[in-house]
Parts: sequence; C-alpha cells; structure tokens
Amino acid sequence: MNGIKNNSNFINLLIFLFLFSVFLLPSFHIVEHLPNVRMDDFLLLIILTILAYNFKSDKNISTYLILIFTFLAWISVTILINIQNNYINSIYELYKLIKYILVFCFFYKYCLSEDLFRKLINIFFIFLIIFNVFQLYNVMNVNFNILKYYAGEGPIYNSFISDLVNYNRVFRLLGTMGNPNNNAILMSFFVIFYFINLSKFKKFKYFVLLLTSLVFFLLCNSRTALIALLFSFILYLISINKNILKIIIVFFLMLLFLMLIQKFEKLDYINSLFTLSFSENTSLMKRFEVWDYLFDMIKDSFIFGYGPYKNFFYSNSLYSENEYILMLWRYGVPGVILYLLELFIPLHQAFKNKSNYFSKIVFMFSIVILICGLTNNPMSEPRINVIYALISSLMFSEIKKNNEVYGNVQNVTD
Repeated sequence: MNGIKNNSNFINLLIFLFLFSVFLLPSFHIVEHLPNVRMDDFLLLIILTILAYNFKSDKNISTYLILIFTFLAWISVTILINIQNNYINSIYELYKLIKYILVFCFFYKYCLSEDLFRKLINIFFIFLIIFNVFQLYNVMNVNFNILKYYAGEGPIYNSFISDLVNYNRVFRLLGTMGNPNNNAILMSFFVIFYFINLSKFKKFKYFVLLLTSLVFFLLCNSRTALIALLFSFILYLISINKNILKIIIVFFLMLLFLMLIQKFEKLDYINSLFTLSFSENTSLMKRFEVWDYLFDMIKDSFIFGYGPYKNFFYSNSLYSENEYILMLWRYGVPGVILYLLELFIPLHQAFKNKSNYFSKIVFMFSIVILICGLTNNPMSEPRINVIYALISSLMFSEIKKNNEVYGNVQNVTD
C-alpha cells in the first residue's frame, strides 16, 4: 500500500480519469430498477480504499464533515420513517451524499495545485466544446447516435430530436449533462473559472476562453442560469473586488450584452425573459402548479417529509424544478436547513478568505447554484454535486495551507 500512498503519478492518473468521467462520459445501465452508474463510481472504490488507509481527521474541515454526516443520517431517518413509500432506488440519494463526502475528503487530502487544476480544466473544456459543437451542427449524426446515451430517451431528448427534425436546428444545447439547464450550470462554471483566471493573469488566451465559454453558456438557453451568472458577477464585484469604477463599467457592459441577446436569433428561450408577460410564461406557470401541489403535501409532513420517494415523481410524471421545495418535501424542515448549510458554509468561508484563488471560484459558483435552485435541481445532478465537492475541498485545503503559512491554524468553519 505504500506504493499507492507515495506514488503521485498513480494519484494524478486517478484524478484525471475520475474528472474525465465526471465532465465527459455518460452513465450506463447494469441492473434493472437501479439507477445508471458511471465510470467514476467504480473509481470511487479506489478512492475509498486510499482514504481508508491514509485519511486522518482534520479539525479544519471537521465541522463541515459533521454537518454532511448529519444530513446523511437525517436522510436515513426519513427513509426509515417512510419505509412503505421508499424503495431500493431511494438508497441512491444516500449514495450521492456518500460520494460527495469521499470526493471532498480525497481532494482535500490530495489537493491539486492551481497550475494542475488549470491544466486539467483546460483539457476538459476543450473536449466539452468539441462535443457541444458536434451537437450544435449534428456532426456525424451525433444527436441521433450518441446523445441518447447522455440524455436518456426521455422527454428532454425526445423534444430535442423533435425540434431538430422539424426545424433543422438545435434550440438548446444538452451537452454531456443531457439537460440544457444543467449544461448551462456546467458552462457557468467554466465562465467563472476563466473570468477568475483572466482577472488574475491578464492573458489574452483566458479572454478568448472566457468568450468561448460564454457563447456556449448562452447556447444552452437557460434563463435562470443567465440571471444566476449575472448576480454572481455583480456580487463578486461588490463583495470581493470592491472597485467602484469596474462595477459601473461591468454593469453597463451587462446591460449592453443583454440588449444584444435580444437580437440573437437562436436565443429565443432567453429572449422570453424580456418578451413574455408573467402569465404567458408557460414554463414558470407549470412550475407554480407543481410547487402548489407539493406544498399541499408538505403541510402534512413538514418535519420528516416523505423521504426520497423517487417513484412518486416517476409515476406522476412530475418534476419538482425547485431544489428547496424538493428538499422540504423529501426531508422536511430539518432537511432543507441541512441542505442550505451544505452550501452556505463553503460560501461563508469563500467570502471570509476572498483573496484566495479557489475561494473566488467557490463564491461565484455557490451563488449560481443557490439561484438556479429556485427553478431547477442543480445539486441533485450527481456531476454538479461532485464539481462542487471538488472546488470546495480545494478551497478548504488552500485556506489550511495559508493559515499554516501565517501561523494561524484554526478550525475554518468556526
């Protein structure tokens, strides 16, 4: 085992394969009635083995880990209390949180340097852009032959193919996420990443990569993600940058940019932000109907909720489209509080240590996830969940190292 412990090449290869799977590979089906699995799920077994041998408790992250374990325990309680409604597929919600813990601990232990992190993200971004370009122009018939493995043959994929056949164009990029809203959140991560790097290094290549990521973010046509990304920029400039002139300039550039969006023919879905009245927004009105229905049920079980109870949504063809309502429905008031703390603790630490590289990324991406959670379920997507665990762990590790350098080692979650 010492070989694994000391072999940085092995660890680096494991990290590359794991993140390659998260960013670029589809899931696949093995056992009937069970969720799909991914290559990174199998690699997680290796990560578990390494951590079991080589991970020691660390007071710098103890409070946060206790919180996540408490959330895990509470989900288990809601499943047991609602055991009549929760089948074996409900266990997957426990597994997602266990995966979050393992990814967080692994990348905290084997912290990526800024340089290696940038290199890896650049590699994955190039592959993602190639995949999205192939999808946008249906190169080699990729939308009919390959995309179904990413999106599954459900309503999103069927609607996508119907638009492609009837209008011969792609209205919303699904990407490797297989979902336009989740793909927009993924692309927002790259927009934030390249924005932070451009601010730090002032290199032309980061300007080009920022524009590229922004174009493909817009081609996902996600209204909520657009609002979330704009707010993340505004809050970053107000809370972290604090350059008044830059804030004013960026604000007016954003207004100009939004005016240009309205003229962009392919961004019909985003343009509806400016052209549809509230009552004409059928997407939002359908969400209100579902939320109202779920709230009526929440009143009857607002402490313990109903557990994950995935089959309820499957059998009724419902999509919660609001992570806060979903957490409240599934796990009651304690569950939604624990979910919020899962995000607010890294956000708080990012703000406290706002001069750090990873803190800036976590700050902006946390804002995006929190706002997108109002009309989508970002943290319910396993890959977004993993990306958030990744950058949060790197931030905590960076804080620890800085505290050690300045002789100020303390529990960063106090």
